[in-house]
Amino acid sequence: MTFDLDAKAELERSMAQVGLVEGTGYLTVGANKPGKQCIEGLLPDRLLARVYGANPDLVIALTSADGKERKSAKSSLKQKLLTEFKSDKAVTKEDLKPFVPIFKALGRIAPV
Repeated sequence: MTFDLDAKAELERSMAQVGLVEGTGYLTVGANKPGKQCIEGLLPDRLLARVYGANPDLVIALTSADGKERKSAKSSLKQKLLTEFKSDKAVTKEDLKPFVPIFKALGRIAPV
């Protein structure tokens, strides 16, 4: 099981209650930096800048007082980031470095 690092505080107790241990039963994903404690936090900054720059209304909606609007904006941006990442022809080994620990951990947990 994987989930964003920013949800760890909420989910850690539940994981322990069902007997899951971090690193073998679940993994947290994201960078331990403000605003990057999610899978999108591992993406290259140039890609984030491209998507956020092209969607200022969604970025502004992230600060909305309405929780539904925030959630919708976050979901839309996640989808746009995924689409952009998948279509990016300039992804380098350096861009993928933040993902390597996840790939290795998943390989240990569920070898193919």
